[in-house]
Amino acid sequence: QEEREKTKAQQQQIEKEKAEIAETEREAKEEARKAKEEAERLKAEIKAYEKAKIQEEQQEREILKADLEQARKEEKERNAYEKKLAAEAKKKAREEEKQIDAEIKAYEKAKIKAEKERTKRIKKAEQEYQKFKKEPEVKQDARIMEYEIMLAEEQRKEEVRIKIEKEKILTEKRSAQLAQAKKVEEKRKNISGEITDEELYEKKKEIENRMLKPIIESFEVKFMSGKYELTPHWKIELEKQSEAVKKYTYNKISIEGHADATEQMPKKLSRLRAKAVCDEFINNGIPAEKINYTGLSSVLPAAANDNEAGRMANRRVVVIIE
Repeated sequence: QEEREKTKAQQQQIEKEKAEIAETEREAKEEARKAKEEAERLKAEIKAYEKAKIQEEQQEREILKADLEQARKEEKERNAYEKKLAAEAKKKAREEEKQIDAEIKAYEKAKIKAEKERTKRIKKAEQEYQKFKKEPEVKQDARIMEYEIMLAEEQRKEEVRIKIEKEKILTEKRSAQLAQAKKVEEKRKNISGEITDEELYEKKKEIENRMLKPIIESFEVKFMSGKYELTPHWKIELEKQSEAVKKYTYNKISIEGHADATEQMPKKLSRLRAKAVCDEFINNGIPAEKINYTGLSSVLPAAANDNEAGRMANRRVVVIIE
């Protein structure tokens, strides 16, 4: 009896251990299934992330490619226009040179004529001298001195006239060259549309000084990185602002475009942002003659450029109603 009870107890113990082993195996299988599902989920997430990243990189490459193509196109157009301006300037310079040469020839001709007249006067003076040679010595000396003074005065006047003519021709030539150079520079500036570093520095000082003066109102328009187009939201806001502006008594509206320090071609981008706001104001009925706009690159940041929030604050157009 004891042996049977002992054997039964052992069998129960074995059954219990088998059940525990089966439960452990079941739990292990469940954990393996969960681990597999988690691995598959992570794999799917990684795949989706990689796909999204590839699409984002592709979009960035396409945007960069489009920007690069646009920049090359603008550079090509600018170079072609500058060549055209240079050719026009060269042609103009040749025409002016021909004109100056003609004037110099006319001057030389007039000089020769004057020299002939002078020679004629000298000859006449010599003839007169021969007449009064037979006169008394004292009278001769007085007449000689009189003629010498007259000739010296004539010579002095002629030299002064020649000098004035030369200076006039040189001055006209220099003025024509300076005017042409200025005209070419203005045309080059107009085609590029960019503010020079000197003008940018002066504009920065002007704005810093204006901050101390009273204004009617000012507000800002925000932009996405690398973009200058107005979103529908900002078009609606500018329409509201335009209606408010029409009720003011104001002198002018200053529109200042800004870029963050990480954006490419910040001068151009800031200018295009300011122009977009300016055009929207004009479309909403604000007189164009009361508006001026300029791009200020990234020289007047509103916040630090070392984080996205700061860069977002710097991508803006400031509108000042004075």
